[in-house]
Amino acid sequence: MLITTNIALVVLAATGLTLPFFLLLFAVLLPHTFLINPVARGFKSITGKALYKEVAKIRREHPDARWAVFGPVPFAAFIKHCGVQVVDGNKFYPVIELNKALDPGNRYIDIRNAYSYVIFVDNRKDRNAVLYERGNPLAYQVTVSAGAEALDRLGVRYCLLTYPPPAEYGPSIMKQLRDGGKQYWILRRDLIPKSSK
Repeated sequence: MLITTNIALVVLAATGLTLPFFLLLFAVLLPHTFLINPVARGFKSITGKALYKEVAKIRREHPDARWAVFGPVPFAAFIKHCGVQVVDGNKFYPVIELNKALDPGNRYIDIRNAYSYVIFVDNRKDRNAVLYERGNPLAYQVTVSAGAEALDRLGVRYCLLTYPPPAEYGPSIMKQLRDGGKQYWILRRDLIPKSSK
């Protein structure tokens, strides 16, 4: 690429003709763009992932199902690209429906008219407790069980866990996936044993 660009510049300098210069650069840059540009190549780097394929398959079967992601915010953003409704992740605050289910008294809401992150962390000690707390200046961490009634009130049907689930969630694991070095578990909430809820 660098050699071709330099040759084109020499042709331009020696001849003063702009048309050969632009034709030479165009011949090199066009294929280069199609080899690198993700829009030109397609989105295989996203749609080729096992997680994307599985979430998209579930979305086709249950398009209105809501999801909760237990783990870092980028995973909530990633599965939103699959077209599913995700209750956590990046939100414009306050989110009235979310607060009614997780923090009915709005005790912890102090971010107003701003984007904020909502991060879910699995509560393994008390299956029905919800701990809603402020993380960094623009984030809330919600410690809640995947089987909690609060998620029932939000209509969450599926959960994505980015870390190994506890043994009692075993019957609800629909799929365990691996993308490179990362592992994911997709749970169907209605299959979580009642004793764990």
